Amino acid sequence: MNEPLPDRVVLAMIAFTIVLVIGMAFLFRPGSDQDRPFLWKDTTPPSTIESAIEGTLSI
Repeated sequence: MNEPLPDRVVLAMIAFTIVLVIGMAFLFRPGSDQDRPFLWKDTTPPSTIESAIEGTLSI
């Protein structure tokens, strides 16, 4: 039968695992939102937008 691992080895493996998970979380986090453009934003200038037809629900 295999002998159990010493307590120090088990604690070191747990600590290494926690540090590894936290390190990967910070390594692979997304960049700030200020660097990314708004892809959904309408790029048409307001002067070229046609006025709504009277009687419709568009604003």
